[in-house]
Amino acid sequence: MNRKISIMENNENKFLVYEVDKREKNNLSLNHAIKKGNHHLVETFVEEKGNVSALYNITDLVPIMDSIPAYPGRDDVFALIKKLIYVMEELREEFLCEPDLLLNKDYIYYDRKEEVLKFIAAPELMDAGNNLTSLVMDIISNANWKHNENKRYLDELKRVLNRGKVSSKEIIEIINQELERPVEYINEEPKPPKPPVVLGPNVNSTPYEHEEFGETSVLSAAGETTVLSQSQLMQATAVLVRKKNEERVVINKSEFWIGKDPMKVNYCIFDNTAISRMHAKIVCRNNRFFIIDNHSTNHVYINGIMIEPNKEVELFNDANIRLSDEDFRFTL
Repeated sequence: MNRKISIMENNENKFLVYEVDKREKNNLSLNHAIKKGNHHLVETFVEEKGNVSALYNITDLVPIMDSIPAYPGRDDVFALIKKLIYVMEELREEFLCEPDLLLNKDYIYYDRKEEVLKFIAAPELMDAGNNLTSLVMDIISNANWKHNENKRYLDELKRVLNRGKVSSKEIIEIINQELERPVEYINEEPKPPKPPVVLGPNVNSTPYEHEEFGETSVLSAAGETTVLSQSQLMQATAVLVRKKNEERVVINKSEFWIGKDPMKVNYCIFDNTAISRMHAKIVCRNNRFFIIDNHSTNHVYINGIMIEPNKEVELFNDANIRLSDEDFRFTL
Protein backbone atom coordinates (compact mmCIF):
# COMPACT_ATOMS: atom_id res chain seq x y z
CA MET A 1 0.00 0.00 0.00
CA ASN A 2 1.42 3.38 -1.05
CA ARG A 3 1.18 5.65 1.94
CA LYS A 4 1.58 9.40 1.58
CA ILE A 5 3.14 10.36 4.91
CA SER A 6 5.05 13.57 5.54
CA ILE A 7 6.10 15.83 8.41
CA MET A 8 4.91 19.42 8.70
CA GLU A 9 6.48 21.85 11.18
CA ASN A 10 6.00 25.46 12.17
CA ASN A 11 7.56 27.50 14.97
CA GLU A 12 5.67 25.72 17.74
CA ASN A 13 4.13 22.50 16.48
CA LYS A 14 5.05 19.36 14.57
CA PHE A 15 2.51 17.30 12.66
CA LEU A 16 2.57 13.99 10.86
CA VAL A 17 0.43 14.36 7.73
CA TYR A 18 -1.18 11.21 6.32
CA GLU A 19 -3.07 11.59 3.02
CA VAL A 20 -5.49 8.98 1.63
CA ASP A 21 -8.07 8.69 -1.10
CA LYS A 22 -11.50 9.69 0.22
CA ARG A 23 -12.92 6.35 -0.95
CA GLU A 24 -10.47 4.47 1.32
CA LYS A 25 -11.23 6.45 4.48
CA ASN A 26 -11.47 4.47 7.73
CA ASN A 27 -14.43 6.19 9.36
CA LEU A 28 -14.32 4.18 12.60
CA SER A 29 -10.68 4.98 13.28
CA LEU A 30 -10.93 8.65 12.39
CA ASN A 31 -14.12 9.18 14.38
CA HIS A 32 -12.39 7.82 17.49
CA ALA A 33 -9.36 10.03 16.85
CA ILE A 34 -11.33 13.25 16.32
CA LYS A 35 -13.23 12.77 19.59
CA LYS A 36 -9.91 13.30 21.43
CA GLY A 37 -11.24 11.22 24.27
CA ASN A 38 -8.60 8.50 24.28
CA HIS A 39 -5.21 9.26 25.78
CA HIS A 40 -3.66 6.36 23.81
CA LEU A 41 -4.37 7.99 20.42
CA VAL A 42 -2.35 10.87 18.99
CA GLU A 43 -4.38 14.09 18.79
CA THR A 44 -5.83 14.17 15.28
CA PHE A 45 -7.30 16.73 12.89
CA VAL A 46 -8.93 15.83 9.56
CA GLU A 47 -9.13 17.94 6.43
CA GLU A 48 -11.27 16.82 3.48
CA LYS A 49 -10.77 18.41 0.10
CA GLY A 50 -10.00 16.26 -2.93
CA ASN A 51 -8.52 13.61 -0.65
CA VAL A 52 -8.50 13.12 3.10
CA SER A 53 -5.54 14.43 5.11
CA ALA A 54 -5.22 13.35 8.72
CA LEU A 55 -2.92 15.61 10.77
CA TYR A 56 -1.45 14.05 13.92
CA ASN A 57 0.02 16.38 16.51
CA ILE A 58 3.39 14.82 17.43
CA THR A 59 4.89 18.02 18.89
CA ASP A 60 6.00 16.57 22.24
CA LEU A 61 6.12 12.91 21.24
CA VAL A 62 9.03 10.61 20.41
CA PRO A 63 8.95 7.31 18.47
CA ILE A 64 8.73 4.35 20.83
CA MET A 65 12.25 3.15 20.05
CA ASP A 66 13.56 6.45 21.44
CA SER A 67 11.78 5.78 24.74
CA ILE A 68 14.15 2.92 25.64
CA PRO A 69 17.96 3.03 26.04
CA ALA A 70 20.07 3.42 22.91
CA TYR A 71 21.50 -0.05 23.58
CA PRO A 72 18.61 -1.84 25.28
CA GLY A 73 18.68 -5.17 27.05
CA ARG A 74 16.10 -7.94 27.20
CA ASP A 75 14.07 -6.34 29.98
CA ASP A 76 13.87 -2.96 28.19
CA VAL A 77 12.58 -4.38 24.90
CA PHE A 78 10.29 -7.01 26.43
CA ALA A 79 8.73 -4.40 28.73
CA LEU A 80 8.07 -2.16 25.70
CA ILE A 81 6.43 -5.02 23.77
CA LYS A 82 4.22 -5.91 26.74
CA LYS A 83 3.13 -2.28 27.13
CA LEU A 84 2.30 -2.09 23.42
CA ILE A 85 0.13 -5.19 23.73
CA TYR A 86 -1.62 -3.94 26.88
CA VAL A 87 -2.47 -0.63 25.20
CA MET A 88 -3.71 -2.44 22.08
CA GLU A 89 -5.94 -4.60 24.28
CA GLU A 90 -7.32 -1.46 25.90
CA LEU A 91 -8.05 0.06 22.48
CA ARG A 92 -9.65 -3.20 21.35
CA GLU A 93 -12.23 -2.75 24.11
CA GLU A 94 -13.24 0.42 22.24
CA PHE A 95 -13.49 -1.59 19.00
CA LEU A 96 -10.20 -0.32 17.57
CA CYS A 97 -8.38 -3.38 16.25
CA GLU A 98 -5.26 -3.97 14.16
CA PRO A 99 -6.74 -2.66 10.86
CA ASP A 100 -7.64 0.60 12.64
CA LEU A 101 -4.11 1.40 13.91
CA LEU A 102 -0.86 2.10 12.13
CA LEU A 103 1.36 -0.67 13.52
CA ASN A 104 4.76 0.64 12.54
CA LYS A 105 7.43 1.23 15.21
CA ASP A 106 8.37 4.55 13.57
CA TYR A 107 4.79 5.84 13.90
CA ILE A 108 3.92 4.69 17.41
CA TYR A 109 4.85 7.36 19.93
CA TYR A 110 5.68 7.86 23.57
CA ASP A 111 4.48 10.93 25.45
CA ARG A 112 7.17 11.64 28.04
CA LYS A 113 5.02 14.19 29.83
CA GLU A 114 1.99 11.92 30.28
CA GLU A 115 4.12 8.75 30.30
CA VAL A 116 1.81 6.93 27.89
CA LEU A 117 2.08 5.20 24.51
CA LYS A 118 0.11 6.78 21.68
CA PHE A 119 -1.00 5.15 18.44
CA ILE A 120 -1.89 6.67 15.08
CA ALA A 121 -5.56 6.05 14.31
CA ALA A 122 -5.21 4.94 10.69
CA PRO A 123 -7.08 7.10 8.16
CA GLU A 124 -7.39 4.09 5.83
CA LEU A 125 -8.13 0.41 6.45
CA MET A 126 -4.76 -1.28 6.88
CA ASP A 127 -3.63 -4.27 4.81
CA ALA A 128 -2.81 -7.76 6.13
CA GLY A 129 0.85 -6.88 6.70
CA ASN A 130 -0.16 -4.35 9.35
CA ASN A 131 -0.32 -6.66 12.38
CA LEU A 132 1.14 -7.21 15.83
CA THR A 133 3.37 -10.09 14.71
CA SER A 134 5.12 -7.93 12.11
CA LEU A 135 5.44 -5.07 14.60
CA VAL A 136 7.11 -7.24 17.25
CA MET A 137 9.43 -8.84 14.69
CA ASP A 138 10.41 -5.38 13.43
CA ILE A 139 11.20 -4.20 16.97
CA ILE A 140 13.39 -7.16 17.93
CA SER A 141 15.11 -7.23 14.52
CA ASN A 142 16.07 -3.54 14.58
CA ALA A 143 16.89 -2.91 18.25
CA ASN A 144 20.55 -2.05 18.92
CA TRP A 145 20.80 -4.76 21.54
CA LYS A 146 23.11 -4.54 24.54
CA HIS A 147 26.28 -6.22 23.31
CA ASN A 148 27.09 -8.32 26.38
CA GLU A 149 23.78 -10.19 26.68
CA ASN A 150 23.36 -13.65 25.24
CA LYS A 151 20.39 -13.27 22.87
CA ARG A 152 19.14 -16.83 23.32
CA TYR A 153 16.10 -15.32 25.00
CA LEU A 154 14.94 -14.32 21.49
CA ASP A 155 15.07 -17.84 20.01
CA GLU A 156 11.63 -19.06 21.09
CA LEU A 157 9.96 -15.71 20.38
CA LYS A 158 11.41 -15.59 16.85
CA ARG A 159 10.46 -19.22 16.23
CA VAL A 160 6.82 -18.49 17.07
CA LEU A 161 6.73 -15.17 15.20
CA ASN A 162 8.10 -16.84 12.07
CA ARG A 163 4.99 -19.04 11.95
CA GLY A 164 2.97 -16.02 10.84
CA LYS A 165 0.25 -14.13 12.64
CA VAL A 166 0.47 -14.83 16.39
CA SER A 167 -1.96 -13.83 19.13
CA SER A 168 -1.05 -11.26 21.76
CA LYS A 169 -1.60 -13.92 24.46
CA GLU A 170 1.06 -16.19 22.91
CA ILE A 171 3.58 -13.35 22.75
CA ILE A 172 2.96 -12.35 26.37
CA GLU A 173 3.31 -15.97 27.53
CA ILE A 174 6.66 -16.41 25.78
CA ILE A 175 7.97 -13.10 27.10
CA ASN A 176 6.89 -13.92 30.66
CA GLN A 177 8.56 -17.34 30.45
CA GLU A 178 11.82 -15.73 29.34
CA LEU A 179 11.61 -13.02 32.02
CA GLU A 180 11.52 -15.75 34.67
CA ARG A 181 15.02 -16.81 33.62
CA PRO A 182 18.14 -14.81 34.50
CA VAL A 183 19.88 -13.04 31.62
CA GLU A 184 23.09 -14.77 30.50
CA TYR A 185 26.05 -12.49 29.89
CA ILE A 186 28.90 -12.88 27.41
CA ASN A 187 32.33 -12.48 28.97
CA GLU A 188 34.34 -10.74 26.29
CA GLU A 189 37.50 -10.36 28.34
CA PRO A 190 38.81 -12.61 31.11
CA LYS A 191 38.28 -11.13 34.54
CA PRO A 192 41.34 -10.52 36.72
CA PRO A 193 41.84 -13.09 39.48
CA LYS A 194 40.16 -12.35 42.76
CA PRO A 195 42.49 -11.23 45.54
CA PRO A 196 43.43 -13.92 48.08
CA VAL A 197 41.42 -14.21 51.26
CA VAL A 198 43.24 -12.34 54.02
CA LEU A 199 42.66 -13.44 57.60
CA GLY A 200 43.06 -10.26 59.56
CA PRO A 201 43.51 -6.62 58.52
CA ASN A 202 45.73 -5.86 55.57
CA VAL A 203 46.39 -2.17 55.10
CA ASN A 204 47.78 -2.66 51.58
CA SER A 205 44.71 -4.42 50.21
CA THR A 206 42.40 -2.46 47.90
CA PRO A 207 38.81 -2.96 46.87
CA TYR A 208 38.36 -5.28 43.93
CA GLU A 209 35.86 -4.24 41.29
CA HIS A 210 34.16 -6.68 38.98
CA GLU A 211 31.21 -6.89 36.61
CA GLU A 212 28.34 -9.14 37.62
CA PHE A 213 24.93 -9.34 35.99
CA GLY A 214 25.76 -6.17 34.07
CA GLU A 215 26.29 -4.16 37.28
CA THR A 216 29.40 -3.09 39.16
CA SER A 217 29.85 -4.13 42.74
CA VAL A 218 32.77 -3.67 45.11
CA LEU A 219 34.42 -6.49 47.02
CA SER A 220 35.95 -4.71 49.98
CA ALA A 221 39.31 -5.34 51.53
CA ALA A 222 39.46 -7.68 54.52
CA GLY A 223 37.73 -6.31 57.59
CA GLU A 224 35.59 -3.86 55.58
CA THR A 225 31.92 -3.97 54.67
CA THR A 226 31.03 -5.40 51.25
CA VAL A 227 28.79 -3.26 49.06
CA LEU A 228 26.40 -5.61 47.30
CA SER A 229 24.83 -5.02 43.91
CA GLN A 230 21.05 -4.93 43.53
CA SER A 231 21.10 -8.39 41.96
CA GLN A 232 22.95 -9.76 44.97
CA LEU A 233 20.49 -8.15 47.38
CA MET A 234 17.49 -9.71 45.62
CA GLN A 235 18.22 -13.29 46.64
CA ALA A 236 14.68 -14.46 47.35
CA THR A 237 12.37 -15.29 44.47
CA ALA A 238 8.64 -14.72 44.62
CA VAL A 239 5.90 -15.50 42.11
CA LEU A 240 2.29 -14.38 41.80
CA VAL A 241 -0.08 -16.81 40.10
CA ARG A 242 -3.16 -15.10 38.70
CA LYS A 243 -6.01 -17.53 39.42
CA LYS A 244 -8.14 -16.22 36.54
CA ASN A 245 -5.79 -17.63 33.88
CA GLU A 246 -2.90 -19.28 35.81
CA GLU A 247 -0.49 -16.63 34.52
CA ARG A 248 2.78 -16.62 36.50
CA VAL A 249 4.24 -13.22 37.40
CA VAL A 250 7.81 -13.12 38.72
CA ILE A 251 8.52 -10.39 41.29
CA ASN A 252 11.84 -9.27 39.84
CA LYS A 253 12.15 -5.75 41.27
CA SER A 254 12.77 -4.48 44.79
CA GLU A 255 9.62 -2.37 44.24
CA PHE A 256 7.11 -4.15 42.01
CA TRP A 257 3.98 -2.21 41.00
CA ILE A 258 0.69 -3.82 39.97
CA GLY A 259 -2.17 -1.97 38.28
CA LYS A 260 -3.82 -1.17 34.95
CA ASP A 261 -1.59 1.71 33.75
CA PRO A 262 0.89 -0.05 31.42
CA MET A 263 3.37 2.84 31.52
CA LYS A 264 3.65 2.99 35.32
CA VAL A 265 3.42 -0.58 36.58
CA ASN A 266 5.57 -3.69 36.31
CA TYR A 267 2.57 -5.99 35.87
CA CYS A 268 -0.44 -4.62 34.03
CA ILE A 269 -3.96 -6.00 34.54
CA PHE A 270 -5.41 -4.48 31.40
CA ASP A 271 -8.62 -6.52 31.25
CA ASN A 272 -10.25 -5.52 34.55
CA THR A 273 -11.66 -2.02 34.98
CA ALA A 274 -12.05 -2.51 38.76
CA ILE A 275 -8.26 -2.37 39.16
CA SER A 276 -6.74 1.05 39.91
CA ARG A 277 -4.00 2.49 37.72
CA MET A 278 -1.32 1.86 40.37
CA HIS A 279 -3.29 -0.45 42.64
CA ALA A 280 -0.56 -1.86 44.89
CA LYS A 281 3.14 -2.54 45.15
CA ILE A 282 5.17 -5.42 46.52
CA VAL A 283 8.45 -4.53 48.21
CA CYS A 284 11.37 -6.90 48.79
CA ARG A 285 13.62 -6.06 51.73
CA ASN A 286 16.14 -8.37 53.40
CA ASN A 287 14.60 -11.37 51.59
CA ARG A 288 11.16 -10.56 53.03
CA PHE A 289 8.21 -9.43 50.94
CA PHE A 290 5.61 -6.82 51.86
CA ILE A 291 2.51 -5.52 50.02
CA ILE A 292 1.19 -1.96 50.19
CA ASP A 293 -2.25 -0.77 49.07
CA ASN A 294 -1.68 2.45 47.09
CA HIS A 295 -5.03 3.99 48.15
CA SER A 296 -6.76 1.85 45.53
CA THR A 297 -10.48 2.31 44.83
CA ASN A 298 -11.44 -1.31 45.49
CA HIS A 299 -8.84 -2.24 48.11
CA VAL A 300 -6.35 -5.06 48.73
CA TYR A 301 -7.16 -8.19 50.73
CA ILE A 302 -4.72 -10.71 52.22
CA ASN A 303 -6.28 -14.08 53.04
CA GLY A 304 -9.70 -12.42 53.01
CA ILE A 305 -8.80 -9.50 55.28
CA MET A 306 -8.74 -5.96 53.88
CA ILE A 307 -5.50 -4.11 54.62
CA GLU A 308 -5.11 -0.42 55.35
CA PRO A 309 -3.87 1.87 52.56
CA ASN A 310 -0.21 2.85 52.58
CA LYS A 311 0.64 0.29 55.27
CA GLU A 312 3.15 -2.53 54.75
CA VAL A 313 1.81 -6.03 55.31
CA GLU A 314 4.23 -8.96 55.15
CA LEU A 315 3.52 -11.72 52.65
CA PHE A 316 4.15 -15.36 53.47
CA ASN A 317 4.28 -18.41 51.26
CA ASP A 318 0.94 -19.50 49.75
CA ALA A 319 -0.84 -16.30 50.80
CA ASN A 320 -3.96 -15.32 48.86
CA ILE A 321 -3.86 -11.75 47.53
CA ARG A 322 -7.05 -10.15 46.23
CA LEU A 323 -6.81 -6.87 44.31
CA SER A 324 -10.41 -5.71 43.95
CA ASP A 325 -11.94 -8.94 42.54
CA GLU A 326 -8.70 -10.39 41.14
CA ASP A 327 -7.18 -13.29 43.10
CA PHE A 328 -3.50 -14.19 43.15
CA ARG A 329 -1.54 -16.88 44.97
CA PHE A 330 1.80 -15.69 46.38
CA THR A 331 4.58 -18.28 46.45
CA LEU A 332 8.21 -18.16 47.54
